[in-house]
Amino acid sequence: MTTAAAAPASLSTDVRGREPQLAAPPNVWPEIAARDDFTNLLVLLRHAREGCWAFALYNHAAVREQVVQALTTLLAPLPVYQWTYSPHDPFPYSYLARMPEAARSERAIILLFDFERAGAEIWKTLDYNRELFSAHPHGLVFWVTPPGRGQAARQAPHFWAQRSGVFDFTVESPPALERVQPMVRWDISIDNLDETQRQLRLYQGLLEDLAGQADVPALFLGDLHLKVARLAYYVDQVPLARQHAQAARDIAVEQDAARLRADSIQALGDVHGRLDEYAEARARYAEAQPIYRAMGDRLGEANCIRALGDVHVQLAEYAEARARYEEAQPIYRAIGDRLGEANCIRALGDVHVMLAEYAEARARYAEAQPIYRAIGARLGEANCDFGLADVDRFEKSWAAAAVGYERALAFYRSAGVAFNTALALQRLGYTARGAGDIGQARRYFGEALDIFQRIGSPLTASAQRDLEALDADTQPARHRSLVTLLRERLASGRRTP
Repeated sequence: MTTAAAAPASLSTDVRGREPQLAAPPNVWPEIAARDDFTNLLVLLRHAREGCWAFALYNHAAVREQVVQALTTLLAPLPVYQWTYSPHDPFPYSYLARMPEAARSERAIILLFDFERAGAEIWKTLDYNRELFSAHPHGLVFWVTPPGRGQAARQAPHFWAQRSGVFDFTVESPPALERVQPMVRWDISIDNLDETQRQLRLYQGLLEDLAGQADVPALFLGDLHLKVARLAYYVDQVPLARQHAQAARDIAVEQDAARLRADSIQALGDVHGRLDEYAEARARYAEAQPIYRAMGDRLGEANCIRALGDVHVQLAEYAEARARYEEAQPIYRAIGDRLGEANCIRALGDVHVMLAEYAEARARYAEAQPIYRAIGARLGEANCDFGLADVDRFEKSWAAAAVGYERALAFYRSAGVAFNTALALQRLGYTARGAGDIGQARRYFGEALDIFQRIGSPLTASAQRDLEALDADTQPARHRSLVTLLRERLASGRRTP
Protein backbone atom coordinates (compact mmCIF):
# COMPACT_ATOMS: atom_id res chain seq x y z
CA MET A 1 0.00 0.00 0.00
CA THR A 2 1.35 3.39 -0.90
CA THR A 3 1.75 5.62 2.12
CA ALA A 4 1.50 9.37 1.97
CA ALA A 5 4.92 10.77 1.22
CA ALA A 6 6.91 11.95 4.14
CA ALA A 7 9.72 14.45 3.98
CA PRO A 8 12.61 12.30 2.79
CA ALA A 9 15.08 11.14 5.40
CA SER A 10 17.61 13.61 4.04
CA LEU A 11 15.34 16.45 5.14
CA SER A 12 15.36 15.48 8.80
CA THR A 13 18.44 17.54 9.53
CA ASP A 14 16.93 20.61 7.90
CA VAL A 15 13.20 20.53 8.45
CA ARG A 16 11.26 20.54 11.66
CA GLY A 17 7.84 21.39 10.23
CA ARG A 18 8.00 24.85 11.71
CA GLU A 19 6.29 27.91 10.43
CA PRO A 20 8.74 29.67 8.09
CA GLN A 21 11.22 32.08 9.65
CA LEU A 22 12.41 34.40 6.91
CA ALA A 23 16.08 35.21 6.83
CA ALA A 24 16.74 38.90 7.47
CA PRO A 25 18.15 40.22 4.17
CA PRO A 26 20.38 43.26 3.85
CA ASN A 27 18.73 46.56 2.97
CA VAL A 28 17.51 47.00 -0.57
CA TRP A 29 20.26 48.13 -2.93
CA PRO A 30 20.63 51.91 -2.45
CA GLU A 31 20.46 52.50 -6.21
CA ILE A 32 17.12 50.64 -6.28
CA ALA A 33 15.59 52.30 -3.22
CA ALA A 34 16.47 55.71 -4.60
CA ARG A 35 14.81 55.15 -7.97
CA ASP A 36 11.45 56.58 -8.90
CA ASP A 37 10.52 53.11 -10.15
CA PHE A 38 10.40 51.72 -6.62
CA THR A 39 8.22 54.56 -5.31
CA ASN A 40 5.98 54.61 -8.36
CA LEU A 41 5.29 50.88 -8.24
CA LEU A 42 4.49 51.17 -4.56
CA VAL A 43 2.04 54.01 -5.21
CA LEU A 44 0.38 52.14 -8.09
CA LEU A 45 -0.17 49.02 -5.99
CA ARG A 46 -1.43 50.93 -2.97
CA HIS A 47 -3.99 53.01 -4.81
CA ALA A 48 -5.17 51.09 -7.89
CA ARG A 49 -8.81 50.18 -7.27
CA GLU A 50 -9.46 48.06 -10.31
CA GLY A 51 -7.64 45.10 -11.74
CA CYS A 52 -4.29 46.18 -13.17
CA TRP A 53 -0.93 44.70 -13.94
CA ALA A 54 2.62 45.90 -14.28
CA PHE A 55 5.96 44.39 -15.23
CA ALA A 56 8.98 44.56 -12.94
CA LEU A 57 12.35 44.05 -14.63
CA TYR A 58 15.25 42.43 -12.79
CA ASN A 59 18.52 40.80 -13.77
CA HIS A 60 19.60 39.31 -10.44
CA ALA A 61 17.48 37.17 -8.13
CA ALA A 62 19.10 38.61 -5.00
CA VAL A 63 17.96 42.12 -5.91
CA ARG A 64 14.49 40.89 -6.84
CA GLU A 65 14.21 39.17 -3.46
CA GLN A 66 15.05 42.31 -1.55
CA VAL A 67 12.65 44.47 -3.55
CA VAL A 68 9.86 41.93 -3.07
CA GLN A 69 10.38 41.83 0.69
CA ALA A 70 10.49 45.62 0.90
CA LEU A 71 7.30 45.98 -1.14
CA THR A 72 5.51 43.33 0.91
CA THR A 73 6.38 45.15 4.11
CA LEU A 74 5.44 48.60 2.84
CA LEU A 75 2.16 47.44 1.28
CA ALA A 76 0.77 46.13 4.58
CA PRO A 77 -2.03 45.72 5.51
CA LEU A 78 -2.88 44.85 1.89
CA PRO A 79 -2.55 41.07 1.51
CA VAL A 80 0.24 39.94 -0.81
CA TYR A 81 0.03 36.58 -2.58
CA GLN A 82 2.60 34.86 -4.76
CA TRP A 83 2.51 32.57 -7.77
CA THR A 84 5.58 30.84 -9.19
CA TYR A 85 5.66 28.94 -12.46
CA SER A 86 6.28 25.21 -12.22
CA PRO A 87 5.64 22.37 -14.67
CA HIS A 88 2.78 21.30 -12.39
CA ASP A 89 1.26 24.79 -12.07
CA PRO A 90 1.79 26.39 -15.49
CA PHE A 91 -1.17 28.78 -15.64
CA PRO A 92 -0.79 32.18 -13.92
CA TYR A 93 -4.52 32.62 -13.31
CA SER A 94 -4.41 29.60 -10.99
CA TYR A 95 -3.35 32.02 -8.26
CA LEU A 96 -7.09 32.58 -7.79
CA ALA A 97 -7.62 28.99 -6.69
CA ARG A 98 -5.10 29.43 -3.88
CA MET A 99 -6.82 32.50 -2.46
CA PRO A 100 -9.64 32.20 0.08
CA GLU A 101 -12.88 32.54 -1.86
CA ALA A 102 -13.91 35.70 -0.03
CA ALA A 103 -10.54 37.32 -0.81
CA ARG A 104 -10.97 36.97 -4.57
CA SER A 105 -13.30 39.96 -4.65
CA GLU A 106 -11.17 42.06 -2.27
CA ARG A 107 -8.16 44.21 -3.06
CA ALA A 108 -4.91 42.27 -2.99
CA ILE A 109 -1.45 42.25 -4.52
CA ILE A 110 -0.25 39.27 -6.56
CA LEU A 111 3.45 38.78 -7.36
CA LEU A 112 4.16 36.35 -10.21
CA PHE A 113 7.55 34.78 -10.94
CA ASP A 114 9.73 32.58 -13.15
CA PHE A 115 8.06 33.05 -16.53
CA GLU A 116 11.38 32.49 -18.26
CA ARG A 117 11.41 28.88 -17.02
CA ALA A 118 8.23 28.22 -19.02
CA GLY A 119 7.69 27.93 -22.76
CA ALA A 120 5.96 30.28 -25.15
CA GLU A 121 2.54 28.96 -24.15
CA ILE A 122 2.62 30.87 -20.88
CA TRP A 123 2.62 34.21 -22.71
CA LYS A 124 -0.27 33.12 -24.90
CA THR A 125 -2.15 32.18 -21.74
CA LEU A 126 -1.78 35.77 -20.54
CA ASP A 127 -3.09 37.13 -23.83
CA TYR A 128 -6.09 34.79 -23.91
CA ASN A 129 -7.06 35.39 -20.29
CA ARG A 130 -6.51 39.12 -19.87
CA GLU A 131 -10.21 39.71 -19.19
CA LEU A 132 -10.05 37.19 -16.34
CA PHE A 133 -7.13 39.08 -14.79
CA SER A 134 -8.83 42.46 -15.14
CA ALA A 135 -12.09 41.17 -13.63
CA HIS A 136 -10.65 41.07 -10.10
CA PRO A 137 -9.53 44.06 -7.99
CA HIS A 138 -5.97 42.77 -7.78
CA GLY A 139 -2.72 44.51 -8.52
CA LEU A 140 -0.51 42.04 -10.39
CA VAL A 141 3.26 42.37 -10.75
CA PHE A 142 4.94 40.15 -13.33
CA TRP A 143 8.64 39.78 -12.49
CA VAL A 144 10.59 39.26 -15.70
CA THR A 145 14.15 39.57 -16.95
CA PRO A 146 14.92 41.91 -19.86
CA PRO A 147 14.69 38.95 -22.31
CA GLY A 148 11.37 38.04 -20.67
CA ARG A 149 10.15 41.57 -21.32
CA GLY A 150 10.81 41.06 -25.02
CA GLN A 151 8.99 37.73 -25.01
CA ALA A 152 5.97 39.28 -23.30
CA ALA A 153 5.78 42.13 -25.81
CA ARG A 154 6.07 39.81 -28.81
CA GLN A 155 4.02 36.82 -27.71
CA ALA A 156 1.35 38.51 -25.57
CA PRO A 157 0.90 41.81 -27.42
CA HIS A 158 -2.65 42.52 -26.21
CA PHE A 159 -1.80 41.78 -22.60
CA TRP A 160 1.37 43.84 -22.89
CA ALA A 161 -0.58 46.80 -24.33
CA GLN A 162 -2.84 46.87 -21.24
CA ARG A 163 0.03 47.11 -18.75
CA SER A 164 0.00 49.91 -16.19
CA GLY A 165 3.76 50.33 -16.32
CA VAL A 166 7.20 48.77 -16.56
CA PHE A 167 9.43 49.28 -13.55
CA ASP A 168 13.17 48.77 -13.75
CA PHE A 169 15.03 47.01 -10.91
CA THR A 170 18.04 45.89 -12.88
CA VAL A 171 21.53 46.66 -11.57
CA GLU A 172 24.81 47.03 -13.42
CA SER A 173 26.98 44.76 -11.25
CA PRO A 174 26.10 41.32 -9.91
CA PRO A 175 25.54 41.18 -6.16
CA ALA A 176 28.71 40.50 -4.21
CA LEU A 177 28.93 37.31 -2.21
CA GLU A 178 28.68 39.13 1.12
CA ARG A 179 25.31 40.56 0.03
CA VAL A 180 24.03 37.14 -0.99
CA GLN A 181 25.13 34.91 1.88
CA PRO A 182 22.73 36.38 4.51
CA MET A 183 19.80 35.46 2.23
CA VAL A 184 20.54 31.76 2.49
CA ARG A 185 18.93 30.03 5.46
CA TRP A 186 20.76 27.24 7.22
CA ASP A 187 17.66 25.06 6.90
CA ILE A 188 14.70 24.82 4.56
CA SER A 189 11.00 25.17 5.30
CA ILE A 190 8.37 22.96 3.68
CA ASP A 191 5.11 23.54 5.55
CA ASN A 192 4.09 26.65 3.62
CA LEU A 193 3.85 26.58 -0.16
CA ASP A 194 4.64 30.27 -0.72
CA GLU A 195 7.75 30.00 1.44
CA THR A 196 8.85 26.75 -0.18
CA GLN A 197 8.51 28.30 -3.64
CA ARG A 198 10.25 31.48 -2.50
CA GLN A 199 13.25 29.50 -1.34
CA LEU A 200 13.34 27.38 -4.49
CA ARG A 201 13.22 30.28 -6.94
CA LEU A 202 15.69 32.31 -4.85
CA TYR A 203 18.27 29.55 -4.58
CA GLN A 204 17.96 28.67 -8.26
CA GLY A 205 18.37 32.34 -9.07
CA LEU A 206 21.37 32.74 -6.77
CA LEU A 207 23.11 29.84 -8.50
CA GLU A 208 22.57 31.66 -11.79
CA ASP A 209 23.71 34.99 -10.28
CA LEU A 210 26.91 33.48 -8.90
CA ALA A 211 27.82 31.38 -11.94
CA GLY A 212 31.25 32.34 -13.19
CA GLN A 213 32.21 34.43 -10.15
CA ALA A 214 35.68 33.25 -9.20
CA ASP A 215 35.52 34.25 -5.53
CA VAL A 216 32.48 32.10 -4.66
CA PRO A 217 33.42 29.12 -2.45
CA ALA A 218 32.60 25.83 -4.13
CA LEU A 219 31.02 24.46 -0.96
CA PHE A 220 28.62 27.42 -0.81
CA LEU A 221 27.47 26.52 -4.32
CA GLY A 222 27.26 22.86 -3.34
CA ASP A 223 25.02 23.74 -0.40
CA LEU A 224 22.76 25.78 -2.69
CA HIS A 225 22.50 22.86 -5.11
CA LEU A 226 21.55 20.56 -2.23
CA LYS A 227 18.89 22.95 -0.98
CA VAL A 228 17.40 23.22 -4.47
CA ALA A 229 17.39 19.42 -4.72
CA ARG A 230 15.51 19.02 -1.45
CA LEU A 231 13.00 21.75 -2.19
CA ALA A 232 12.40 20.47 -5.72
CA TYR A 233 11.83 16.96 -4.38
CA TYR A 234 9.24 18.27 -1.97
CA VAL A 235 7.25 20.09 -4.66
CA ASP A 236 7.43 17.03 -6.95
CA GLN A 237 9.91 18.45 -9.47
CA VAL A 238 11.85 15.20 -9.40
CA PRO A 239 14.04 15.74 -12.52
CA LEU A 240 15.15 19.09 -11.09
CA ALA A 241 15.86 17.44 -7.74
CA ARG A 242 18.01 14.79 -9.42
CA GLN A 243 19.94 17.39 -11.43
CA HIS A 244 20.87 19.48 -8.40
CA ALA A 245 21.56 16.55 -6.08
CA GLN A 246 24.02 15.24 -8.66
CA ALA A 247 25.61 18.71 -8.99
CA ALA A 248 26.02 18.85 -5.20
CA ARG A 249 27.60 15.39 -5.18
CA ASP A 250 30.03 16.35 -7.96
CA ILE A 251 31.19 19.38 -5.97
CA ALA A 252 31.49 17.26 -2.80
CA VAL A 253 33.72 14.74 -4.57
CA GLU A 254 35.85 17.51 -6.10
CA GLN A 255 36.24 19.26 -2.74
CA ASP A 256 36.56 16.05 -0.70
CA ALA A 257 33.65 17.29 1.47
CA ALA A 258 32.33 14.28 3.37
CA ARG A 259 29.15 15.82 4.76
CA LEU A 260 28.02 17.34 1.48
CA ARG A 261 28.83 14.07 -0.23
CA ALA A 262 26.74 12.05 2.21
CA ASP A 263 23.83 14.50 2.11
CA SER A 264 23.77 14.63 -1.68
CA ILE A 265 24.01 10.84 -2.01
CA GLN A 266 21.10 10.50 0.38
CA ALA A 267 19.11 13.06 -1.61
CA LEU A 268 19.74 10.99 -4.74
CA GLY A 269 18.43 7.99 -2.85
CA ASP A 270 15.22 9.88 -2.14
CA VAL A 271 14.86 10.67 -5.86
CA HIS A 272 15.35 7.01 -6.79
CA GLY A 273 12.72 6.02 -4.22
CA ARG A 274 10.17 8.45 -5.62
CA LEU A 275 10.76 6.96 -9.07
CA ASP A 276 10.29 3.39 -7.78
CA GLU A 277 13.98 2.65 -8.43
CA TYR A 278 14.35 0.77 -5.18
CA ALA A 279 17.58 -1.09 -5.88
CA GLU A 280 19.27 2.23 -6.69
CA ALA A 281 17.72 3.91 -3.64
CA ARG A 282 18.96 1.11 -1.38
CA ALA A 283 22.47 1.42 -2.86
CA ARG A 284 22.54 5.18 -2.28
CA TYR A 285 21.48 4.93 1.36
CA ALA A 286 23.95 2.11 1.96
CA GLU A 287 26.65 4.31 0.43
CA ALA A 288 25.82 7.35 2.57
CA GLN A 289 25.42 5.55 5.92
CA PRO A 290 29.11 4.67 6.54
CA ILE A 291 30.14 8.22 5.59
CA TYR A 292 27.89 9.58 8.32
CA ARG A 293 29.15 6.95 10.74
CA ALA A 294 32.78 7.87 10.04
CA MET A 295 31.97 11.52 10.80
CA GLY A 296 30.18 10.59 14.02
CA ASP A 297 26.95 12.04 12.59
CA ARG A 298 24.34 9.93 14.33
CA LEU A 299 21.44 11.88 12.86
CA GLY A 300 22.61 11.30 9.30
CA GLU A 301 23.17 7.63 10.04
CA ALA A 302 19.69 7.29 11.58
CA ASN A 303 18.15 8.99 8.54
CA CYS A 304 19.77 6.41 6.26
CA ILE A 305 18.56 3.54 8.43
CA ARG A 306 15.01 4.87 8.37
CA ALA A 307 15.17 5.46 4.62
CA LEU A 308 16.26 1.85 4.13
CA GLY A 309 13.17 0.90 6.12
CA ASP A 310 11.07 2.86 3.65
CA VAL A 311 12.61 0.89 0.78
CA HIS A 312 11.80 -2.40 2.55
CA VAL A 313 8.18 -1.28 2.90
CA GLN A 314 7.88 -0.61 -0.80
CA LEU A 315 9.31 -4.07 -1.52
CA ALA A 316 6.83 -5.68 0.93
CA GLU A 317 9.71 -6.74 3.19
CA TYR A 318 7.87 -5.84 6.35
CA ALA A 319 9.98 -7.68 8.91
CA GLU A 320 13.10 -5.97 7.58
CA ALA A 321 11.31 -2.60 7.53
CA ARG A 322 10.23 -2.99 11.15
CA ALA A 323 13.80 -3.87 12.14
CA ARG A 324 15.17 -0.76 10.45
CA TYR A 325 12.64 1.56 12.08
CA GLU A 326 13.24 -0.01 15.48
CA GLU A 327 16.98 0.43 14.94
CA ALA A 328 16.66 4.11 14.01
CA GLN A 329 14.11 5.16 16.64
CA PRO A 330 16.37 4.87 19.74
CA ILE A 331 19.11 6.79 17.93
CA TYR A 332 16.73 9.67 17.31
CA ARG A 333 15.58 9.50 20.92
CA ALA A 334 19.15 9.51 22.23
CA ILE A 335 20.09 12.63 20.27
CA GLY A 336 16.82 14.39 21.08
CA ASP A 337 15.47 14.46 17.53
CA ARG A 338 11.74 14.28 18.13
CA LEU A 339 10.85 14.60 14.46
CA GLY A 340 12.93 11.57 13.55
CA GLU A 341 11.49 9.60 16.46
CA ALA A 342 7.93 10.48 15.46
CA ASN A 343 8.66 9.53 11.85
CA CYS A 344 9.79 6.08 12.98
CA ILE A 345 6.73 5.59 15.16
CA ARG A 346 4.43 6.60 12.31
CA ALA A 347 6.32 4.36 9.88
CA LEU A 348 5.86 1.44 12.25
CA GLY A 349 2.15 2.23 12.13
CA ASP A 350 2.32 1.93 8.34
CA VAL A 351 3.95 -1.51 8.71
CA HIS A 352 1.15 -2.62 11.03
CA VAL A 353 -1.39 -1.51 8.43
CA MET A 354 0.39 -3.56 5.76
CA LEU A 355 0.14 -6.60 8.04
CA ALA A 356 -3.54 -5.93 8.84
CA GLU A 357 -2.63 -5.30 12.51
CA TYR A 358 -5.07 -2.43 12.78
CA ALA A 359 -5.21 -1.98 16.55
CA GLU A 360 -1.42 -1.75 16.70
CA ALA A 361 -1.43 0.70 13.78
CA ARG A 362 -3.92 2.97 15.54
CA ALA A 363 -1.75 2.94 18.65
CA ARG A 364 1.36 3.95 16.68
CA TYR A 365 -0.39 6.82 14.90
CA ALA A 366 -1.93 7.98 18.17
CA GLU A 367 1.55 7.96 19.71
CA ALA A 368 3.22 9.87 16.88
CA GLN A 369 0.57 12.51 16.21
CA PRO A 370 0.90 14.49 19.47
CA ILE A 371 4.69 14.58 19.01
CA TYR A 372 4.26 16.11 15.58
CA ARG A 373 1.72 18.54 16.99
CA ALA A 374 4.02 19.56 19.84
CA ILE A 375 6.92 20.39 17.51
CA GLY A 376 4.73 22.04 14.87
CA ALA A 377 5.37 19.36 12.22
CA ARG A 378 2.09 19.78 10.38
CA LEU A 379 3.00 17.45 7.54
CA GLY A 380 3.68 14.60 9.96
CA GLU A 381 0.42 15.32 11.75
CA ALA A 382 -1.46 15.18 8.43
CA ASN A 383 0.26 11.90 7.57
CA CYS A 384 -1.06 10.42 10.82
CA ASP A 385 -4.57 11.50 9.80
CA PHE A 386 -3.92 9.73 6.50
CA GLY A 387 -2.73 6.55 8.25
CA LEU A 388 -5.68 6.48 10.62
CA ALA A 389 -7.99 6.90 7.63
CA ASP A 390 -6.31 3.90 6.01
CA VAL A 391 -7.17 1.85 9.09
CA ASP A 392 -10.78 3.07 9.02
CA ARG A 393 -11.04 2.19 5.34
CA PHE A 394 -9.70 -1.33 5.77
CA GLU A 395 -12.17 -1.76 8.63
CA LYS A 396 -14.91 -0.48 6.25
CA SER A 397 -15.68 2.56 8.39
CA TRP A 398 -16.26 4.59 5.25
CA ALA A 399 -17.49 7.82 6.83
CA ALA A 400 -14.62 7.99 9.33
CA ALA A 401 -12.10 7.20 6.59
CA ALA A 402 -13.46 9.99 4.40
CA VAL A 403 -13.15 12.50 7.24
CA GLY A 404 -9.54 11.51 7.89
CA TYR A 405 -8.50 11.66 4.25
CA GLU A 406 -10.22 15.01 3.77
CA ARG A 407 -8.41 16.43 6.78
CA ALA A 408 -5.05 15.24 5.41
CA LEU A 409 -5.97 16.43 1.92
CA ALA A 410 -6.70 19.95 3.15
CA PHE A 411 -3.17 20.27 4.49
CA TYR A 412 -1.52 18.65 1.47
CA ARG A 413 -3.27 21.10 -0.82
CA SER A 414 -2.32 24.10 1.31
CA ALA A 415 1.31 23.00 1.45
CA GLY A 416 1.44 22.29 -2.29
CA VAL A 417 2.45 18.63 -1.92
CA ALA A 418 1.09 17.36 -5.23
CA PHE A 419 2.04 13.70 -4.74
CA ASN A 420 0.36 13.47 -1.34
CA THR A 421 -2.64 15.39 -2.67
CA ALA A 422 -3.11 12.87 -5.47
CA LEU A 423 -2.62 9.97 -3.09
CA ALA A 424 -5.30 11.27 -0.71
CA LEU A 425 -7.70 11.75 -3.64
CA GLN A 426 -7.03 8.19 -4.77
CA ARG A 427 -7.76 6.91 -1.26
CA LEU A 428 -10.95 8.95 -1.17
CA GLY A 429 -11.86 7.22 -4.41
CA TYR A 430 -11.38 3.82 -2.79
CA THR A 431 -13.49 5.00 0.15
CA ALA A 432 -16.32 6.28 -2.04
CA ARG A 433 -16.20 3.06 -4.04
CA GLY A 434 -16.44 1.01 -0.86
CA ALA A 435 -19.41 3.07 0.27
CA GLY A 436 -21.12 2.45 -3.08
CA ASP A 437 -20.83 6.01 -4.44
CA ILE A 438 -19.39 5.14 -7.84
CA GLY A 439 -19.88 8.61 -9.32
CA GLN A 440 -17.92 10.24 -6.52
CA ALA A 441 -15.24 7.56 -6.77
CA ARG A 442 -14.85 8.30 -10.47
CA ARG A 443 -14.41 12.01 -9.75
CA TYR A 444 -11.75 11.34 -7.10
CA PHE A 445 -9.87 8.87 -9.30
CA GLY A 446 -10.01 11.27 -12.23
CA GLU A 447 -8.55 14.14 -10.21
CA ALA A 448 -5.85 11.87 -8.78
CA LEU A 449 -4.97 10.62 -12.26
CA ASP A 450 -4.62 14.17 -13.55
CA ILE A 451 -2.15 15.09 -10.79
CA PHE A 452 -0.14 11.88 -11.08
CA GLN A 453 0.19 12.50 -14.81
CA ARG A 454 1.28 16.11 -14.33
CA ILE A 455 4.06 15.18 -11.90
CA GLY A 456 5.16 12.13 -13.86
CA SER A 457 4.44 9.71 -11.01
CA PRO A 458 4.64 5.94 -11.49
CA LEU A 459 1.24 5.82 -9.78
CA THR A 460 -0.36 7.14 -12.97
CA ALA A 461 -0.91 3.55 -14.11
CA SER A 462 -2.51 2.64 -10.79
CA ALA A 463 -5.00 5.53 -10.99
CA GLN A 464 -5.80 4.60 -14.58
CA ARG A 465 -6.54 1.02 -13.50
CA ASP A 466 -8.85 2.35 -10.78
CA LEU A 467 -10.92 4.21 -13.36
CA GLU A 468 -10.98 1.20 -15.68
CA ALA A 469 -12.15 -1.00 -12.80
CA LEU A 470 -15.12 1.32 -12.24
CA ASP A 471 -16.03 1.07 -15.91
CA ALA A 472 -15.71 -2.73 -15.86
CA ASP A 473 -17.59 -3.34 -12.64
CA THR A 474 -20.06 -0.99 -10.99
CA GLN A 475 -19.60 -2.83 -7.67
CA PRO A 476 -15.80 -3.35 -7.57
CA ALA A 477 -15.56 -3.00 -3.82
CA ARG A 478 -17.68 -6.14 -3.35
CA HIS A 479 -15.73 -8.28 -5.81
CA ARG A 480 -12.09 -7.35 -5.31
CA SER A 481 -9.73 -10.31 -5.30
CA LEU A 482 -6.82 -10.81 -2.96
CA VAL A 483 -4.52 -9.89 -5.85
CA THR A 484 -6.29 -6.54 -6.21
CA LEU A 485 -5.98 -5.84 -2.51
CA LEU A 486 -2.28 -6.65 -2.56
CA ARG A 487 -1.77 -4.45 -5.62
CA GLU A 488 -3.44 -1.58 -3.76
CA ARG A 489 -1.23 -2.10 -0.73
CA LEU A 490 1.96 -2.33 -2.74
CA ALA A 491 1.21 0.49 -5.18
CA SER A 492 4.45 2.31 -5.78
CA GLY A 493 5.42 5.61 -4.21
CA ARG A 494 5.83 7.08 -0.75
CA ARG A 495 4.44 9.73 1.50
CA THR A 496 6.88 12.48 2.38
CA PRO A 497 7.23 12.22 6.45
